[in-house]
Amino acid sequence: IDRWNNAKRWLIGAQLALAGALLAASVLASAWAVQPMILLLVGMAFMAATNDIALDTYYMRALAKPQQARFTGARVMAYRAALVAGNGGLVVLAGVAGWSVALGVGAVALLASATLHRIYLAPDPPGEARGLPLRETVVSFFQRPGIALALAFIVLFKAGDALMFAMNAPLLRELGLQTAERGFYYGTLGTGASVAGSILGGVLAARGLERWLTPVAVVQSLAILLYAALAALRPSLPVIASVIVVEQLVAGVGSSVFVVFILRLCDGPHKATHFSFGTAIMSLAVTGAGTVSGFLLQRIGFTGFFLLAFAASLPGVLLAPLVSRDRGGPRQLA
Repeated sequence: IDRWNNAKRWLIGAQLALAGALLAASVLASAWAVQPMILLLVGMAFMAATNDIALDTYYMRALAKPQQARFTGARVMAYRAALVAGNGGLVVLAGVAGWSVALGVGAVALLASATLHRIYLAPDPPGEARGLPLRETVVSFFQRPGIALALAFIVLFKAGDALMFAMNAPLLRELGLQTAERGFYYGTLGTGASVAGSILGGVLAARGLERWLTPVAVVQSLAILLYAALAALRPSLPVIASVIVVEQLVAGVGSSVFVVFILRLCDGPHKATHFSFGTAIMSLAVTGAGTVSGFLLQRIGFTGFFLLAFAASLPGVLLAPLVSRDRGGPRQLA
């Protein structure tokens, strides 16, 4: 995307490819063709990642740095709404009408998205890195001042949250919330709170990432203790609902501020590559948490697990003021 064509064409092409893949998946689902479906899903993961980076690149090219921060709340809000539509609406539809229908509806939605983007998005300039050596594209990211601390922060900022998110649904089930209740309190109230938090996080980041990065990291870390308290005390339903809303509000704020931090590391002719590096490194914590969370829970139980998640969040809290002060971090770029 940095080196060939522009982001608008990449995102439209990726969405059209995903629409075609989903149509193929709907056919395979009706035939229960498991092995071809697995291969198709792997290919779709690459298409979806390309779409994500193309969208992020368009965002960075279309908006100046202050605008990027100002609209990050809306951007994260839209992302969370898409998660609700995909993980909620399409799954419900699959339960009612079958996976073939649900996947077909997803294909139509992506086709509509590609069409609307084709009509309404203004063309962005082509990639600035065309003609530059590939080695320069890669090395330039890791040669930024203060990049070692910034990368450590990217890995660790969401480590505690990643552990908590991996096991909060099992905890709610353990506390007696049935599927419909979890869908309402976490899926509806929680999502609403996270949307509000996303907007608030964008406002805070626009007012000064250096000022707000550390307080947000502290509050995000402390919010994990709310789930440890739920596991230990097993309170009434109103208290559980209140904890869900507060934690999701804080998570929304943290997500918006964190996205702005990564955006501030991406500049020059290699924006797309640098952002893809940052988000890929960020996913290491989430992937690692998903891998080990079940084993840890079996060994130490819910209360110990969420206390461990809180402990895992502390290195990110300690790094936040350091990357805020670093010359290559948010101070220079904010």
